[in-house]
Amino acid sequence: MGLRIQYWLSTALAGILLILVLANAWFYQGNVERQTEFSNRQAIIQQAAQLEGLNREILQALANLAVGGKGDKQIEQMLASLGIKVNVEASNPPQTPPPSPAKTR
Repeated sequence: MGLRIQYWLSTALAGILLILVLANAWFYQGNVERQTEFSNRQAIIQQAAQLEGLNREILQALANLAVGGKGDKQIEQMLASLGIKVNVEASNPPQTPPPSPAKTR
């Protein structure tokens, strides 16, 4: 009778271990998929960071064209449709304060 209990206990334990091995394989596969997705997202973020300077220069050039001598309204409208507001700043040099009068004694 002791051998019979030992047989069923070892069979149940083997079944539980088989389930655990299959669960481990399933979790491993899910982890690999998430790591691949994470790596792809990280690469996209890194590429975007590298292109940020170029994007700023392009926007600056477009804004300069929009407010330049001819003032291209189509470019200004396109920038406005993208939520970019173009402000025209006066190109007057900053004025220096007038010299203070000399004190007399």
